Amino acid sequence: IRSVGFGAAVETGVVSIRSHVDNTKTFLGPLLSYRLVAAYGVAGLKAFNVVVFVAIFGVQAAIGRRLFDRKLTVYALVLTAFYTGTLRNVAASEPEDMIASLLFALGALGWLAGRSAVLTGLVMGCAFLFKFWILIFFGGFLLVLSLRREWVVAAAAGTAFAVPFLCVTVVDGGASLFALLGSVERQRGYSPWPVVAFRLLTTGLVPAFLAAGLAAVRRPGHATAFTF
Repeated sequence: IRSVGFGAAVETGVVSIRSHVDNTKTFLGPLLSYRLVAAYGVAGLKAFNVVVFVAIFGVQAAIGRRLFDRKLTVYALVLTAFYTGTLRNVAASEPEDMIASLLFALGALGWLAGRSAVLTGLVMGCAFLFKFWILIFFGGFLLVLSLRREWVVAAAAGTAFAVPFLCVTVVDGGASLFALLGSVERQRGYSPWPVVAFRLLTTGLVPAFLAAGLAAVRRPGHATAFTF
């Protein structure tokens, strides 16, 4: 509701992209959300999310086929399909999260397919425009490159990643940069650490992180490093 409202306010001139921001994202996602609702209603927004989810599912299947056997890929796809966060994004109509996930996954698939680090960084940088949490996962991608001692590649990917955000920041007069810095400040202390720890455990993030790290140590290789 907040995202659609912000997009509507920008579209109708009530607020400006150069003076107002929506938390954790640039103005692009809210504008898209508003135009989808304006053209097709809330049902159209939900349908859009379902289409993007299917696309994410397909991209993840393609990543799995490149890295793992059929059984493990199926397990991963089942987790994706029934993960609570995924279902929330579809049911609650969160197009920004869905687009960010899809673009990041496409960037990862491109890198696995042998595309340049610059192109990978650009695609992941576009994902960052829709949700700032992408930066955390891009840091993980840079870690993979660093562990492989691909310093030049990591620098090229990082530079390319920043380009889309810099372009948007020029367009909105620095408002997106303010949104990024402001969101970090707003999230600080939003939940007490015991709650954060509990959620990291119950969502499976910490177990998955530890399991992937253990696999990367015991079976070093491209697939386990990428997963970690």
